[in-house]
Amino acid sequence: MSDLGTLVTQVRMNLQATNGLGEDLLYNTEYIKLFISEAYKHYSMRMLNEGEGYFETSVNLAITAGVAEIDISGLLPKFKSVSVLYKRRTMDLYPLKRNEKRYQPIYNNGVGAFDAYLPDYNLRNLNIVLLPTPVVNEPAGPNSGLKLDYNYIPIFPGADEGNEFEFDPVFPTIFEPMIVLYATIAALETKDAMGGVSDIQSFRSRLEIWEQHFSESMARSDSAENVPYQGLSYSFYY
Repeated sequence: MSDLGTLVTQVRMNLQATNGLGEDLLYNTEYIKLFISEAYKHYSMRMLNEGEGYFETSVNLAITAGVAEIDISGLLPKFKSVSVLYKRRTMDLYPLKRNEKRYQPIYNNGVGAFDAYLPDYNLRNLNIVLLPTPVVNEPAGPNSGLKLDYNYIPIFPGADEGNEFEFDPVFPTIFEPMIVLYATIAALETKDAMGGVSDIQSFRSRLEIWEQHFSESMARSDSAENVPYQGLSYSFYY
């Protein structure tokens, strides 16, 4: 992926090719970086919402006796959503079921300790809530505690970001032209709103083609979104 400085140069070249407006104060480096950041945010969030497996990482979490809530606000990269939460056991990983509060749970699996402790979980603000509350400490490790697979929010550049800044390596390099086109259009639309004159349509037409490729590549598979938990379907209200 090109660094931020290279992307700024590419956007500026598009702007300079449009009615000679590239030297306008509106198109200074700080503004262009903000437009690029806006484009990066837009497509990154689409990848998170529409795609599968993008911006995902894992972390081990400890379990503390008598404490139901585990604070995940300090996770880096920044937490967005749970992909899968596992309970680590001696020989395997056990996927935990999220309690959707659709029924009164009966904790047959969650009342023990260590390998026998298999709780439900829920989210409260930026905390994982274990149900029921654990009764023993379990350190974060290969055979104890929890393993959280989660989607994260990438870091976005600001107006004063250095030119060496690069997008998260998860973002496909092939869609770099789409970022440049989006930022170019955003700059030209701002110019038009302030009484300037520009030819945006050619850039919009090119972006539409890239948008189609992007949407097709993000499309989810035709398989079921959620595999039934232990042979039981939790898709219906109880």
